[in-house]
Amino acid sequence: MRRSGLIAGASAMLLAAGTAVAPGASGAGDARGTGSASPRVATLIARMSLDEKLSFVHGGTDPRKLGQAGYIPGVPRLGIPELRLTDGPAGVRVNAHATAMPAPVALASSFDDRLARTFGQVIGHDGRVRSARTCCSPR
Repeated sequence: MRRSGLIAGASAMLLAAGTAVAPGASGAGDARGTGSASPRVATLIARMSLDEKLSFVHGGTDPRKLGQAGYIPGVPRLGIPELRLTDGPAGVRVNAHATAMPAPVALASSFDDRLARTFGQVIGHDGRVRSARTCCSPR
């Protein structure tokens, strides 16, 4: 695969993830990773500079140092939000208190769809609370 194709593919996946969680976003592209993207994502990729695309491939250091597992800088001029990644399937892990969740293997062994949904809702709630506290608090 050519370098430009690799960068475009990686950028499409990250843009799809970012636009899927951005307020009011829709049409995030192909979740199977087949390389096809929605027209909105394809347009955004076409408007990104090479440096912006490369920042999506390797990530960066979060200027706010919140203790997350990863950071992908956004592209404010295109309305692409920054992404902060947490560590682990067992709950949100950053430099803040969060619900301590049991190991996901315990959840899987329960074969309980309702419990799995609740597990996901708790993690989602913790993530939104962390986001609200970190994005809106005085620096």
